[in-house]
Amino acid sequence: MKLLTRLLGIALVCMAFGLHINSVQAASKISKTSIELCGSKDVSYKFALCAATTCTPTGKRIAVNTPEGGKRWFKEALCTCPVLDTQDTGLPAVANVAGGNMQGSCLPPNVATVWSLYSTATKFPQLSDGNPPTWSLQAAGVQQCSASLNQGREFAQCFSFKCDNIRTSLEGGVTTTVADCRCPLGEDVFSALPAKAATSFVTGAGTSWSNPASACYQHPVGGF
Repeated sequence: MKLLTRLLGIALVCMAFGLHINSVQAASKISKTSIELCGSKDVSYKFALCAATTCTPTGKRIAVNTPEGGKRWFKEALCTCPVLDTQDTGLPAVANVAGGNMQGSCLPPNVATVWSLYSTATKFPQLSDGNPPTWSLQAAGVQQCSASLNQGREFAQCFSFKCDNIRTSLEGGVTTTVADCRCPLGEDVFSALPAKAATSFVTGAGTSWSNPASACYQHPVGGF
């Protein structure tokens, strides 16, 4: 049962990010990729869910763990993401504890940080495209940003990255716990290789907006 659960977790991640396992094998004959399930409906575990977030480049660079065990550097983006608890979602969060900038386990570095992970939660807080933007509970969605947009090096890849500055946001009169996550731009999640500009990707950002496609140009969190 434990093996089945882990395989299911891998399948969910692959479906969510459009991942190509073959790219891991091409990058290294012995991949250090390690998918783990963090928390459960019975075990409280807090994590950031960035699936529907747009981000802002910081002008800095961020180190990313590679499947071979080394580091690769990418342009960095700052993404403000809602913080969820697995006891509230009733579902474990999915992590690559050897990827992103994780350190080998689900445990965050300290009590002031969380990891940005994946979840199959059907609803979670998302920021609107209004002026000013407001938080509200929205259904999870997905859209594809076409290769013709040349944004393949501009989407943020936030799977298994550290988040801090956890705080309560009152935007729109809705109390939402959020955290700041620093993520690479244009990184393939499992190979840790840079994407080509003319690469399509999928994102949950903008799916509840009046003009969903506009999110493709706002450094949305995504993958392919």
